[in-house]
Amino acid sequence: MSLSNKIPLILLLLFFPFLTNCTENRPDSIGSVTELDVILDSSINLFTVDQIESSIVKFRVQGFNEPFFERVSFQGTVQGKIPRSKNLLLILESGSPLFNSTFAELFDPQFLKSVASSDNPITLVKNDLFYQGQKVYIILISGNKPDPKKYLNTLSQLVDKMVQSSIRSIRQEQVENYNEELSQTLFDSLGISIRIPVGFELTPMKNNNSSFLIRRGVGTKTEEWITISPLTDSLESPKNEIEFRQQRTNMLSQLIQFTDGSTMETPSAVMIDTDGLRFRGEWITKPYPMSGFYSGKLVESRKGLFYIEAGIYSPGRSKTLNLLRLENFLNYDR
Repeated sequence: MSLSNKIPLILLLLFFPFLTNCTENRPDSIGSVTELDVILDSSINLFTVDQIESSIVKFRVQGFNEPFFERVSFQGTVQGKIPRSKNLLLILESGSPLFNSTFAELFDPQFLKSVASSDNPITLVKNDLFYQGQKVYIILISGNKPDPKKYLNTLSQLVDKMVQSSIRSIRQEQVENYNEELSQTLFDSLGISIRIPVGFELTPMKNNNSSFLIRRGVGTKTEEWITISPLTDSLESPKNEIEFRQQRTNMLSQLIQFTDGSTMETPSAVMIDTDGLRFRGEWITKPYPMSGFYSGKLVESRKGLFYIEAGIYSPGRSKTLNLLRLENFLNYDR
């Protein structure tokens, strides 16, 4: 790396790139962290919108085969107000008409001089820059267009940080609106401390007095379930993903039954932790085809070892956010 390319990185350590700004009395951001608005400076012609979008939607939560971002919207100009989404990505060229008219006043002039002398894209992250609760991610380049490969690599690294930050924010959400009575019943019966969200109802089980099936949205476009099953001598702790797929298929075929005679199978399973206690993957039914995602965990309590699962059926809709929130209710990270 040449000295001229090192200087901007050094300057970033010497002063704060943003001018001081007051965040009081700003409107709140709206939407969910799985939505992303992108302002792509029309002066940048290194890549097409489709290429940039492909670099964004390739990111997935481990075990869920769908894009993390359920909505990605692009605009090349700012007409009226800045988008209020939880995540905002600005891809800007220093000195462009858009930058000068809308964003230049946000930055320290000395910092912008360092950007002008750099051949590398510079990335910044700022909370509450335009709205409360909004996280703004910025890729800033100079008129000295960076190498396309370097640009794509920078974009991928920044989006990865965005996804990880969004997942952490879901984990940190306060667990509210849960059924205290049902949650307490499960704790008394099984010794498991989980919180069942409001709207879930206990489903009577035929020929199975040791397992629980709790469902929400039955017959709607988004149906969710929580199952809790003891691991007996015939259902031991799985040693790998293949064993888990077989055991899950056996357990769920007894718990969830379909009026048309279809059965649920487990075509995929990804071990999330090194202890073999957490799995995510896809479920399908045959012969009538349906599919969705599940997230399961093995939990040990004073009453024994149990398998807890959150599952979802929501055709044509994003499922990741719902399942991550259910994981939070079920204390998967504790």
